[in-house]
Amino acid sequence: MPDVGKLSVLYFGDQWDDLWRRRQQLALHLSRQPDIAAAVYVELPLPLTSLARYAAGRADRDAVARWRRVLRRGTVFRHERVTIVTPIVPFRLYSGAQASAWNARFAWPQVRRAWARASGGSRPIVWAGHPYAGLFLDKTPRGLLCYDYTEDFSTFRHLSPASRTLFGRLDRLLTARADVLFVQTQPHMTNKRAQNPNTFLLPNAADIARLVAASDGPEPPEMARIPRPRIGFTGSVGYRVDMDLLESLARKRPEWSFVLIGPVDDQRDQERLAANGNVYLLGRRPYEELGRYLPWIDVGLIPYRILPEMGNPLKLYDYLAFGKPVVGTPILGLEEMGKWVALGRTPADLTAAIERALSENDEGLRERRKAFARQQTWQERARLAWDVLSARLVVSNASPTGS
Repeated sequence: MPDVGKLSVLYFGDQWDDLWRRRQQLALHLSRQPDIAAAVYVELPLPLTSLARYAAGRADRDAVARWRRVLRRGTVFRHERVTIVTPIVPFRLYSGAQASAWNARFAWPQVRRAWARASGGSRPIVWAGHPYAGLFLDKTPRGLLCYDYTEDFSTFRHLSPASRTLFGRLDRLLTARADVLFVQTQPHMTNKRAQNPNTFLLPNAADIARLVAASDGPEPPEMARIPRPRIGFTGSVGYRVDMDLLESLARKRPEWSFVLIGPVDDQRDQERLAANGNVYLLGRRPYEELGRYLPWIDVGLIPYRILPEMGNPLKLYDYLAFGKPVVGTPILGLEEMGKWVALGRTPADLTAAIERALSENDEGLRERRKAFARQQTWQERARLAWDVLSARLVVSNASPTGS
């Protein structure tokens, strides 16, 4: 490993205490690298407009959780070696280019103060884990810029046209200016490398140690009450989940139990799912608790709509960590994982795939799944990312001078 000296990571992500995904995991494990002196994780800004809705009891789930934390702990706190900053801004998020630019102007002094205290003058790496980071490029300390491209925000149908246009512009800016660009899937790799030759594949992973540690215990009572076979899904049940497909599966096989472990974003979807007697909504669980539940499912399900922004689902590795057969739709991040997941587009296809998975009786295959998952850890992903960044620092002879 080349000697690059002590560095700090200024990491732009989304909500820190959301369901833990790629951004939080990479920030945490990068902070544990020996050459990293400090890591500052910048959350998406928290708009003052949501404070009034919070006070009136009308804020969404994420805003409620963040305002409770900010009012209790302040806008800056630590998690191990990571300093998390929650910028407070005047305008709501995703409201177009002009309001977003003003939000960035209000947010940057808050970020800069936290960065100055945490970094101690060490050389910076700016890590754009969310395209929102593009709004700060003219403000951040000069240093290596890493863009971790996860999905195409300009295609998100739940965002306004102005926001989709903004994110498309920010993605193009970050792609062009990044010294290092990471992607999750081979199709993303092909697309981005044509635009930036310093593009590298960095798939998702699982926090195997935490999952396995949590599994050392009895079956949770709420699982024990659910009849088998159990078809499990973990994560947020939102617009990415094909509700029609999921409901069709439940109706075609009333003798199967569909166990959804995670929040349901829309109240109408929750009521729709709950109307099926064989669908069990266990609600949000912290990531570290998933290991208590996954040993007790029979098949892991990934019933996503086939959308252009879909990447490499983290839950695939979580299911495989316990040797579970996986069935899903052929989204980008699963098509290249055919060895480990059975794919289908229609309710009939997926029903047949689940039936085959339930009839499986191959202990050797289960062990091979576990062995594969053990190699797909966030520790390993962070090490690979750091190897790429270190090499790029030496090649470019980056010499940042601060903000």
